[in-house]
Amino acid sequence: GVQTCALPICLFSHKCGSGTCDLPAACTLDKPCFGCRLRVALKRHKIRLLVDPMRPGDLLRTRMQTFDFDTLLFLISEESLNSEPCAIELETAEARGRPVFAALQSGGLPDKFRTRLCLKVAELDTPEGVSKLANAIREHVVTRQHLQILRTESSPPDVTRQLARGLYDCDSSVLAEHMEELESIYRQNTDECTRYWMAWAIEHTGARDAVAVLERLEISETEPYPAEGLRRAIAKLKNIVTGGNHVSKQ
Repeated sequence: GVQTCALPICLFSHKCGSGTCDLPAACTLDKPCFGCRLRVALKRHKIRLLVDPMRPGDLLRTRMQTFDFDTLLFLISEESLNSEPCAIELETAEARGRPVFAALQSGGLPDKFRTRLCLKVAELDTPEGVSKLANAIREHVVTRQHLQILRTESSPPDVTRQLARGLYDCDSSVLAEHMEELESIYRQNTDECTRYWMAWAIEHTGARDAVAVLERLEISETEPYPAEGLRRAIAKLKNIVTGGNHVSKQ
């Protein structure tokens, strides 16, 4: 099978001392701070939470470039929003294309976070809230990892076929966020079977622009097998829109 990261790394971006993850001296075994509680809770879901990875004397931007992480959890508070280290962490995550999740501790929700569902800190102190976050992290991280392998030109056809077909099992809304990348992967891949399943991955998103993307790809496709995949995927999407009959992928 295809190997992916078994332990996603989530960077916890927050202003230390904001009342959520207090200074280490205030965090004890009997009364752990929120960051430590969340780290233990996410570990049960096989997700590693990085809390305060900065060290005394570190140059902030340089340190951010020396370690990798798969996603970022930003704690929304007045202190975090006005923190330069938090701004650098958020900027780095966005520049690397890492998924950003947010948890509201206090104050109103800033405009830049309104496009995503935002959890409340109190929710992340419950098993249900932690499970919701863990599942979302894993879905985003696994999808991104699969797309990254598909982008790699050295990936053998048996691997790209398996991954392209597996994209149909990914969350459609998460996959839809990568529409440009899905089209790019289709165009650059030389394996006909992989392109066939990439067509179905694009269909699976159900996105508003999916039909237009598939029709663009159909114009330039010269091989019969992936062309058939594009034709069937377009037909299925149009049937969904018009309420027509089911179209099989086979």
